[in-house]
Amino acid sequence: MRWFLPAFRTGEAPYEERKSDVIMERLPSFSISKRRQGDSVRGIRTYNFTSDARDDEKNNHGGRMAWLYLLAAAVFEIGWIYSLKFTEGFTRLWPTVCYGFFGLGAVVFLSLALRYYPVGITYAVWVGIAAAGSNIVGILFFGEPYRFVRILFIVMIIGGVVGLKFSSVK
Repeated sequence: MRWFLPAFRTGEAPYEERKSDVIMERLPSFSISKRRQGDSVRGIRTYNFTSDARDDEKNNHGGRMAWLYLLAAAVFEIGWIYSLKFTEGFTRLWPTVCYGFFGLGAVVFLSLALRYYPVGITYAVWVGIAAAGSNIVGILFFGEPYRFVRILFIVMIIGGVVGLKFSSVK
């Protein structure tokens, strides 16, 4: 916390803005303005931190790429779920390695999608696609039983995911 306090005393931003466009795209930008002298609390200098509005080009929520990240995260999640089934309590080596690979892939792609969308929408869509996808994979490839009601609820999950996608577009 000490590294953070001197920035407030000098009126500088708490972190230096980096020159890389990739990093700058992810970091919030702040403008700092001193309050009037009468606004200080007990003689302590105070500052207003206001977030600058980003350009429309940068604030388009990633568009299709973010949804591809989210879809990739869901596919890795499905692989993660089914590889866990084959680990047999983590006693088999290759299914356990696959479990780690798919789990890491799911987390990486989910974190990439979280750059563009709020956590609530991202998580709901990720879980929805993974739940529907794991049921479909189970029915098609592993001979899991299915009935009309189960298919209906899978379609409802997919409809909810599509609805969340359209609700997140500006």
